[in-house]
Amino acid sequence: MLDLPSFNISGKSYSGFGQYVFWNKDASALTVIEKVDTAANAASSYGVASISPTLEAQTPFTIFGRGGASWTSLGTGAFTSVGFARVKTLSGSGTPSGLAIFGARQNGVLVSEATVPAVTPVQSGRIYAEIGDSVDTGLAIANPSPTAAKVTFYFTDQSGANSASASTMIPANGQIAAFLDQAPFNGLSSFMGTFTFSSDTPIAAVALRGHSNERSELLWTTLPVLPLNYFFGPQIFPTAIDGGGWTTQFVLVNTTDSVLNGTLQFFPQGPPGPLGSSLNYSIPARSSRKLMTTGSGTTLLARAVRIVPDSRSFSAPLGIAIFSETNAEGVTISEAGVPASSNIQQAVLYAQVSDDASLMQTGVAIASTSSTPTNVTLELTTLGGGPPVLTGNVTVPANGQIQMYLNQIRGFENLKSFQGLLTISAKESAVSVVGLRSRYNERGDYLVTTIPVASAASYSFGNSTALFPVFADGNGYTTQFILFDTSTVTTGPSSVGNLLFFTPAGQRLNLDVR
Repeated sequence: MLDLPSFNISGKSYSGFGQYVFWNKDASALTVIEKVDTAANAASSYGVASISPTLEAQTPFTIFGRGGASWTSLGTGAFTSVGFARVKTLSGSGTPSGLAIFGARQNGVLVSEATVPAVTPVQSGRIYAEIGDSVDTGLAIANPSPTAAKVTFYFTDQSGANSASASTMIPANGQIAAFLDQAPFNGLSSFMGTFTFSSDTPIAAVALRGHSNERSELLWTTLPVLPLNYFFGPQIFPTAIDGGGWTTQFVLVNTTDSVLNGTLQFFPQGPPGPLGSSLNYSIPARSSRKLMTTGSGTTLLARAVRIVPDSRSFSAPLGIAIFSETNAEGVTISEAGVPASSNIQQAVLYAQVSDDASLMQTGVAIASTSSTPTNVTLELTTLGGGPPVLTGNVTVPANGQIQMYLNQIRGFENLKSFQGLLTISAKESAVSVVGLRSRYNERGDYLVTTIPVASAASYSFGNSTALFPVFADGNGYTTQFILFDTSTVTTGPSSVGNLLFFTPAGQRLNLDVR
């Protein structure tokens, strides 16, 4: 490992790592000054008498404008190692967006992938909770504070009744990860509703739904951790899939202390779906509802769905659409979750395409609520950053949706192998977007997971805390960590720092990644 140096040259402060990329932290924009091979050469070239480390070096990164970085754990251990990761950037460096992709193998076969975004700490949240014979809900909470966190929690059932509250302590710089029917949460063996938590210090949380399929393989789906008592207008699921072996469960969570009523409205393009054009919902305070498509059609149909509150409700619920694929033998082989979202003008997501046996593809679902067609520009940039290497265009129908793989988009037809970022820009009106990642596993099953999008923003200085509340490695599990820049700047570095790994007890962990 290399130490990150910090030193002054002509009264200005410089830092760097790896090939020692030096930049001026006092400048209005970050600029690459020089690259040298070693710290000694840096000192010689710039006349620096001494260089002192300012940041622990574990998995260092330099992310250039519109670029990113990616590491994957080796997964070679006989036991599953669980912990959390923290993104630590240098002072004056921007904090990148990030996501982690969990891969789960059983008997050497990839059976599931789930993608979770890097998160910033919060002091409260609510998740959908389901516990049963084949389904369980897991929660991981990381405490980045130097003091212990007291986390108080309660369950709310389908009728809106709350359980007695309980609490647990998370050590300084520590983590807990457990299913909700395990200690310290100790939920019922059969339950459907919500789980609400609050903490006396900011914590980072992620929830995962585990579904044991007909082969006793655990399929993972990420569940959103939702804010409490915020008021939301109509929300959109950019895609929901039904027919041809696919079904979708709509999980709606009431984040308020009042009853929420409204309608799920299916976008009208295409032939009518098996559920018609809408579904009504009524959700008690703090509780949840699950609605499901029939899957009775023989043809796969993808449509966007709007969550529209009625005149009695001051907010829409939040939630996730979980779509599942069942093969001809009646085995559920893939599940993925599409979080409800608002419209945005520009989105960035991680994209990967391969021409190996997995035939990995990245796709997008884009929905528009505009009464006129919306032109959308798509740009691909490599992890090295810089200007786009390919540009494509699509048109989303009025009040409609498109769902396409990248190589089906005009301008990307010859794309066969790629790793980088996809920037989606809507011209006439804002759109709702989700990324789709598909691949074939070792026995030819078609697996799908969703890729969360980040809102594109101009580069800004200052660093905030970003964490991956859980990772898993070994005994069939691997975790891919991806950090990326969401700015529109194509020159110079945007983020410099380290990805640091910790055990649940808060100790530093040397996780092997490639």
